[in-house]
Amino acid sequence: LLGDEIISFKNAILLEEGKYKIDTIKRGLFGTEQFINTHTQTDRFVLLNDNIVNIELPTSAINHNFVIKAVNYGYDIVNADEIEINFAANNLKPLSPINLEGEVQPNNDIIINWQRRTRQNSYISASYLPIPLAETEEKYIIEVLDGADIIREILVFEPDFTYTESMQITDFGGVQSAYSIRVSQVSARVGKGFASEAEITI
Repeated sequence: LLGDEIISFKNAILLEEGKYKIDTIKRGLFGTEQFINTHTQTDRFVLLNDNIVNIELPTSAINHNFVIKAVNYGYDIVNADEIEINFAANNLKPLSPINLEGEVQPNNDIIINWQRRTRQNSYISASYLPIPLAETEEKYIIEVLDGADIIREILVFEPDFTYTESMQITDFGGVQSAYSIRVSQVSARVGKGFASEAEITI
């Protein structure tokens, strides 16, 4: 774990104290691709091995802060530093959709569609089989953006949406040459998942 991105590597060569060279790197694993460009020089590095302990927390704890202490075996926890963390439940959030695209119709309506991903372990033997939902209900939030501002937000229950010409006129005063669209799958447990964003050109 580097920052919030999960990576894998094959070999690690010690160059000097606290400095390694790693190779055969795979990045953005397990739905952490959105953290690839967020790194700083002070990022944490945690080797994800069998020594990692998973702490089960109820969904009521999501978005709450906790103070924790941790020490190596044989050390007194009384002397350990306190660390405050926020339980964001990233491992429960729906993954960002893929293949987000739009098709402009002759009447200037835009049919926007995408494909969901899943955290559910599954083996799909044919490309025409549906991706497991892994949620109690299929639903998505679509956001139409103007820079950083959200101009329109829509909740839909299928992986497509028609952004009509009348909506475009309401939102922008007329049909534009391009639109920035953001889509997130919604979970009943943790709310909005990780988003995909695309610019759709007319």
